[in-house]
Amino acid sequence: MSSAPFALPSLPTAPKGTCREVRGAWKYLEATHASVDGLLLSYRRLRKGHERGAIGRPRTEETDILRSAIVFTSSGVDACCKMLLRESLPTLLTRDSAARRKFESFLREEIGQPRNKADLHEALIHTSPRERLIDYYVDSQTRGSLQSSGDLRKRVKQTLGIPDAVVTDEVLISLDPFFKARNQVVHDMDFRSLRDAVSAPTRGASRHPRTEKTVAGQCGAALTTVADLIHATAVVLRTRTPA
Repeated sequence: MSSAPFALPSLPTAPKGTCREVRGAWKYLEATHASVDGLLLSYRRLRKGHERGAIGRPRTEETDILRSAIVFTSSGVDACCKMLLRESLPTLLTRDSAARRKFESFLREEIGQPRNKADLHEALIHTSPRERLIDYYVDSQTRGSLQSSGDLRKRVKQTLGIPDAVVTDEVLISLDPFFKARNQVVHDMDFRSLRDAVSAPTRGASRHPRTEKTVAGQCGAALTTVADLIHATAVVLRTRTPA
């Protein structure tokens, strides 16, 4: 881990015990953390390598590294959470748990919808309907990318039955600046407006400024929160009793 003032915070230790359902998500998290920390280190080296050193406003190529750190972090959050859902839900849904009650509520709503859902119908008439219904549920919760704190709350925290006392909604809401930056970079190339994007080749682009301190803080908070979600899931898996 770099000792620079704006380096990512260290991850906590991995969940203890033999909770195999969270191992894959934790490995993804460690790999993401290492990649993003490496990008921030590259940013610092590039800054120092320029004639003026690390003084003044970052150049475009420097800021692009910070944008890459945001995108890498977002991809890692997405991969970690989806792996966590895929590996943990099949176990949680066989137990008397908040996750199971959420699953059953989801199915009642789906069955009551007038829309034709071929996948749901196929699951219901399959020789192993519960197994197929779990697959259907997991697919629905992992479809599309996580783009907001609301996605983390609804599709991860609530789906896994993580108690509010362990990971609060306020902690997830605090990630809104990170997700806003993520969406600006991913969807708009970080341009301030469509006009800026169209005119960029001729007069230069007006893009959102990024600083190492802000980006490191936002990315670090996102990865630390995912670590908390993984730890919380491990606790839920260990404490819930079979139905």
